[in-house]
Amino acid sequence: MRDTFTITSNANLRTRYRTLLEEDFSERTLDECVALLRRVLETSGWSIRFAWETLPVRRPKHSYEIPAAASDWLREYLERNNADLADDMPAEIPEGTVWDRMAQIAAVLLTFQSRVNLEGETGFARDVQSLLFLQSLNVLSPKLEAKGLDQAEHYLVHALYAHAKNVWTDHPSHQNYLLGMLFEHIGQLDEAMTLLLASLNNSSVEEHDFVTKVQTYWSMLIEASRFEEAKGFLLSQYRRAAQQDLAELEEMLDETYVAQHATRRAS
Repeated sequence: MRDTFTITSNANLRTRYRTLLEEDFSERTLDECVALLRRVLETSGWSIRFAWETLPVRRPKHSYEIPAAASDWLREYLERNNADLADDMPAEIPEGTVWDRMAQIAAVLLTFQSRVNLEGETGFARDVQSLLFLQSLNVLSPKLEAKGLDQAEHYLVHALYAHAKNVWTDHPSHQNYLLGMLFEHIGQLDEAMTLLLASLNNSSVEEHDFVTKVQTYWSMLIEASRFEEAKGFLLSQYRRAAQQDLAELEEMLDETYVAQHATRRAS
């Protein structure tokens, strides 16, 4: 039987989340997002600890000095004690280990719903997880690739897929958006575009991320030099968009013509 935890939040946690939501992706914001999600769980009575966080802290190794005039028995005694001393802890954890551990932390925090039952403000917990999902795609995964940590990268990708597939079953619009971003990240562009368009078609124009979804899909069309399709797509979204979003859509349409003209001149 799985344990049940009641998720709670407070003004400080919600303010920190909104601040992170507006900041650029970076190593700092990745760390802060992880810390925020762990704090949300801790305020609900669930503290996650990883093996390396519970290891006892060892003091630096200080060998006993053996006097030059020490007797044989004293020399033997001190040498034996020196041999039994714990080794020095490294001054710094190797960078590869740091990122490997971060991948493990992110994977657990993205999939904890498979281990426990949640009640209370579960929507807030999922929102923070969703931010961690995007931080992992934009910061953590590229770091793992750059460091050649293939196993950790594969582990993270599976966790990202599991999160989107299992945690957002009641919100297909957001589920498809996350899966679309993941499929784009791993290079499966056709599947990504299908998922992103499905997400957009199931989204209300009143949702705060409506324009973000439009821009994501439009950007993929531009990168593929599918300019006519991009124009048609923007016009279809313009007809249903809210008044406050029209200016941004008009700007994207202008950029489409500029990109198309630049491509023709270069060819």
